[in-house]
Amino acid sequence: MCDIKRYNGFDYYKCPRTILKKTCEFVKNEGIADKVCIGNELEFFIFDKVNYSLDEYNTYLKVYDRESFSCKNDLSSIYGNHVVNKVEPHKDHFNNPNNEYLINDDSKKVKKKSGYFTTDPYDTSNIIKLRICRALNDMNINVQRYHHEVSTSQHEISLKYFDALTNADFLLITKQIIKTTVSSFNRTATFMPKPLVNDNGNGLHCNISLWKNNKNIFYHNDPSTFFLSKESFYFMYGIVKHAKALQAFCNATMNSYKRLVPGFETCQKLFYSFGSRSAVIRLSLINYSNPSEKRIEFRLPDCANSPHLVMAAIILAGYDGIKSKEQPLVPFESKDNHFYISSIFSKYVQHPENFNILTHALEGYESLHTINESPEFKNFFKCEEPQGISFSLVESLDALEKDHAFLTVNNIFTEVSQRIKNKHYHGK
Repeated sequence: MCDIKRYNGFDYYKCPRTILKKTCEFVKNEGIADKVCIGNELEFFIFDKVNYSLDEYNTYLKVYDRESFSCKNDLSSIYGNHVVNKVEPHKDHFNNPNNEYLINDDSKKVKKKSGYFTTDPYDTSNIIKLRICRALNDMNINVQRYHHEVSTSQHEISLKYFDALTNADFLLITKQIIKTTVSSFNRTATFMPKPLVNDNGNGLHCNISLWKNNKNIFYHNDPSTFFLSKESFYFMYGIVKHAKALQAFCNATMNSYKRLVPGFETCQKLFYSFGSRSAVIRLSLINYSNPSEKRIEFRLPDCANSPHLVMAAIILAGYDGIKSKEQPLVPFESKDNHFYISSIFSKYVQHPENFNILTHALEGYESLHTINESPEFKNFFKCEEPQGISFSLVESLDALEKDHAFLTVNNIFTEVSQRIKNKHYHGK
């Protein structure tokens, strides 16, 4: 990785790495945090072959996928007479990845939206993922876990958290390693947000924590707040408040918004939650009382973006939330598009006075609309029905034009009007 410099050696203000560096330095100088740590979950597909055309005579897309029932009779066109579906590795397969033998066995196919945590013999890319993880670990890009994802031939690799700049650098390197490794197996990897219309898409979930004096400031030793600090709630609300503008960075392509549709486990509403996949932020239940593991998971981004700009924008949105100290939303759970206060709080109540929040105040309240008369509740959180995210690039660009002051603080981002772009997309 490198920085873009001007001819005289000064920083170039449009360089994404420089923007992220300035962001992290600004947050440190403001006394908020010495370090912003981010760990990512990369989702991607591994296909056998992709053909497409878009011209005046032909418009088509053909995806060859050995795990899919729909492509079981097509792979012979790629691999000749070795027939279809499952790769049976020879003894030296790990060192000679192109030495494959394909057999036709429908019992080893993966049903649509049924691939989560699929293992051998159904996961036909397990050896590829092992090779990828070995390469990443050799470069000190530490892999925490990997697995088959929900969709057919979809996979996820989760990376250990690093400081924001290192994380963004490693994201670019990781994508390149994945693509080149998959290509060495005569297959193709894609991070496209929504390559298949009726299956789940690819996201880039960001696990974020702030550290000061070697302590995680998102952690607060109080079970009644589920060990979450005030700073974590303020940071989350900053992201929720500016989420639509952030989407111009996090969801920067037309295809990004094909992923953000109901029914495919994607974000739909601007709230945070312990369990709902409709939330833009999820709060981890894993090692929830461990100070070093306390984090928030921002679920909106995909990989079709500049990671340095995305991380900088997210940090500045969270910083704005901490500085403004606006009354944050309470965590919700959702079912059938109805929203309920997270019962997780009332479950872990121990100290009624702590943090000036809920404690026992939540007990006896279930619906979003019946809690408005609770003075204890209003002391910290506000309770209002969550808004929806932006569902088009035009809407995100409009939001960015109206809401970008949080990005231009300390001249980190330059103020550039999006009006011309909006007119172009609106066809005006």
